[in-house]
Amino acid sequence: MGDFWNNGQRSVLVANVNAKPVLLINSVVSHNHWVELRTIGTKSNRDAIGAKIMVQAGKRALVGEVRNGSSSR
Repeated sequence: MGDFWNNGQRSVLVANVNAKPVLLINSVVSHNHWVELRTIGTKSNRDAIGAKIMVQAGKRALVGEVRNGSSSR
């Protein structure tokens, strides 16, 4: 799963056994906005793996964590 075209929409790549992979493209039209954050660590953790991002949007609290191996940042 990832944002393959950096457009804010996640699509899914399915690796099939004994068959070609299939890309399921998210083609939903949405006028929502999104924010991209780039985390930069210090010293030996340059990718800031494990960093938590917390955002308050009205009454909603959103939390994300930087993980290794993810296609979205």
